Amino acid sequence: MIVTSGFMTEALARHVGIEEITSIRYLGRKFTTNQFRGGGIGGGDGGYSKHKMTFPLLEHRNNTTWTLAKAVVGEENYPIILRDTYGKGQLITIVVPDEFGYIYDLPAGTLQNYRQQFTDAVPYSLKGPGQASLFAYDNDTFALYKYIDKLTEGSYGVTLQGNAESIEPIGGGMPLRPQGGGFGTTDFNIFMLGAGDFSFYKINWAAERFAPPQEFRAMSAPNDLADDDDDDN
Repeated sequence: MIVTSGFMTEALARHVGIEEITSIRYLGRKFTTNQFRGGGIGGGDGGYSKHKMTFPLLEHRNNTTWTLAKAVVGEENYPIILRDTYGKGQLITIVVPDEFGYIYDLPAGTLQNYRQQFTDAVPYSLKGPGQASLFAYDNDTFALYKYIDKLTEGSYGVTLQGNAESIEPIGGGMPLRPQGGGFGTTDFNIFMLGAGDFSFYKINWAAERFAPPQEFRAMSAPNDLADDDDDDN
């Protein structure tokens, strides 16, 4: 389940029980910044926005609630994407700036982190800066739409959840070959994306579209590596 910081703060204030599945707490504090970075030890996929923006500060317990993306204020890092696990599910909290319109101004790497949270339901995610949208269909096609030119800088692409050989422009054009990817994902660069035009693509999946599944296991702490069988002893 994915919720916004607005939903989270209201739910915590109303004591409806959400505090039982997350360590997030909101004490009314906020912060302002234009610097961002990824989560984890490496903290990649960062950058700067042109505008400073203000966020609610969601406090949490480390190793209970995990930070997937951060904002930077001086020597401090504050979460802007958080993940909780509960049973076999997970709760993703996306922190939204008070200035809603500035969300398009977030660095491309930060926007990519935001977009990737929705890939459980939509198996494609857009790469690149703001002011563009991806529309997914259930017949292995998708469309990209860029709203305006010269407002944001950078090139666009798409990450597919699965192994693909190419994506083919619908209506003519040479198929685009992969430009990288990770375990079970394939990345493509989209060079021609004009403002105000829909660009449709057909996915040509590989023979082995999906890699063998890996077991996902939520841990309450990094040293919680005991086998499940140990619980029966």
